[in-house]
Amino acid sequence: MPARQDIGDLESLLRKKGLKVTTTRVNILRLLKTKHTPQCLETIAHALGAKCDQATIYRNLRDFHRTGILEAHVFGDKKTWYALAPHGNGHSHYLRCISCNRTIDIGNCDWNFLNSEVEKTYKFKNVAHQLEFTGLCPRCHKAPKSGH
Repeated sequence: MPARQDIGDLESLLRKKGLKVTTTRVNILRLLKTKHTPQCLETIAHALGAKCDQATIYRNLRDFHRTGILEAHVFGDKKTWYALAPHGNGHSHYLRCISCNRTIDIGNCDWNFLNSEVEKTYKFKNVAHQLEFTGLCPRCHKAPKSGH
């Protein structure tokens, strides 16, 4: 069970972002706070069990993303994966194994300076970027090939 301070921090974050504090919202954020990699809707729903239906979870994830509490990533599987947004400016990028889907946070993005350069050069506004790294993790590239 997380410390009361952790729950208080999550409640404070929701209030700061102008969102009503509900048990469902706190449970979703508490779950994501314990994970070190992004989670998809199905994984979150499974982890929460009967506490909440997928439609409610989806609406909350959407609100969290809209208010900057979460960052959303779409990987090669075309699902949206959610993670708590880093504090301060920036966002994270991930390295994902194309075989087993193992995902590693490779840290905050150092490429945000390009957003303003692209805005200046091409006269675009609100420029953002997505960057995905993929490959085979050590376990998968060492695994024997089946059927050969």
